[in-house]
Amino acid sequence: MTLLTVLLISIFAILSCHTGCYVSAFTGNSRINTLSTPTTSWKTATKHFMVSDGSGTDFTEGCTIQISTETKAYQVARKGFGSYDEQSGSFVPLDFNDDTPRVDRCLVLPKGLRGTVMKVYDMNEFDASMPIVAKFTQGENFGGKFEPPVTFLMHFDTHEVEVIE
Repeated sequence: MTLLTVLLISIFAILSCHTGCYVSAFTGNSRINTLSTPTTSWKTATKHFMVSDGSGTDFTEGCTIQISTETKAYQVARKGFGSYDEQSGSFVPLDFNDDTPRVDRCLVLPKGLRGTVMKVYDMNEFDASMPIVAKFTQGENFGGKFEPPVTFLMHFDTHEVEVIE
């Protein structure tokens, strides 16, 4: 086996470990098979990412967040359509019918509504324009003033929420 052949086989073996491919190389009478599996050093070499709020606190799965700017949630169940009384913090259901415009058929999330982070996406790995997924659970206010009328998940950008705990 020539030095060039050994070098090429080594390169293919290294590349296969990083791409997850199966490499088979024939040289003369011998056959070299390399079934790739990522090595420990390759797994630990993956980059570590963090997504932070405006004050520099990192969003992590399970942390409590609160909404920092009023926003609308259209994906909630119909019984969750409405808004909140700012003074009392109580939910005010929307009295709607078929003529109610779609833009009004939503839950208006007030500044200060609290929920739990379920997932934080790496914005470099995924095309995640809203990298934070939070869950708001009916009956749980996490020490805040407002309580969600229904349970729902929602995606947020970093400027829309802030870390509480």
